[in-house]
Amino acid sequence: MTRKDPKFDRLVRRGSPRDEACQRDVCLVLRVMGFHYDHPGSPNMGRNPEAVVHSSRTRRSRLCHLSSSTDSLSLL
Repeated sequence: MTRKDPKFDRLVRRGSPRDEACQRDVCLVLRVMGFHYDHPGSPNMGRNPEAVVHSSRTRRSRLCHLSSSTDSLSLL
């Protein structure tokens, strides 16, 4: 899924009930792949640069960043 995909726009719409579920799924996938990702704002966040999400960004920006990270990670 890319940022230009209409499904992506619907997924990251602010306030969407799927936002948090999507973020939890991404965290789980990253953990399974061996990356130590924690939710934004967590003291454990940022152990791996591929999984860094800046807590000062909006939820939409965080999910965009997560999507681009997982897109690149899925190529491994």
